[in-house]
Amino acid sequence: MRRSTTLLTRTVTAVLLLLALTAVPALTSPAAAAAPDGKTLLRTTTIRSDDGKVLPARTYRLANGYTETVVDPAAFQALLASAASSDPCGFVCDGKDPNSYGVLGMNGHTYLCANDAFSPKTLNNGNSTVELRYSPRCRTAWTRGCCYVNFAGFGYWGNGAYRNAVYAWGQNSRIKVWTAMLNDAGLLYKACQDTQVGGSPEWQCTGLY
Repeated sequence: MRRSTTLLTRTVTAVLLLLALTAVPALTSPAAAAAPDGKTLLRTTTIRSDDGKVLPARTYRLANGYTETVVDPAAFQALLASAASSDPCGFVCDGKDPNSYGVLGMNGHTYLCANDAFSPKTLNNGNSTVELRYSPRCRTAWTRGCCYVNFAGFGYWGNGAYRNAVYAWGQNSRIKVWTAMLNDAGLLYKACQDTQVGGSPEWQCTGLY
């Protein structure tokens, strides 16, 4: 009788445990969490600016299978607030090389726009990567990438109207190339790479920034 009671107790306990487990909703892994615009969050990460600042970022898988890494917007705004420039260079920076053109800092020193640059958006299609580069001090944006790929950057006014474009031809180069800068203070910019070999360009672009 004791054995029957014990067996019955164990059976009831197992059934109750199974019911409890099936009643618990499935937990979504943070690495597979749904995000807006059909994107899937793959992981949280960090990126480093050229002057050593570490910024939180997230990597998403896009609906087309590409991955895009995006810096946290709050961290970006904090970086802008701390930029050591008395005034962004504005439209004077259009068409200038970020690695040779600079602005005057509040301490009286001149800084190259590339010195504090970071990549708030990076797009990877599995074969090549394009970076949207940004200088908080100069408030400018440009495109950088590698290798054997042509690159472009498209600038827009705040209302979304097209403003200007810059290009870098890297199709026959095995080194990293970059475009000239465009003013991005209160404006919009996207970085693009051409996946078409010959013929009209087929641009794959980051989101606007």
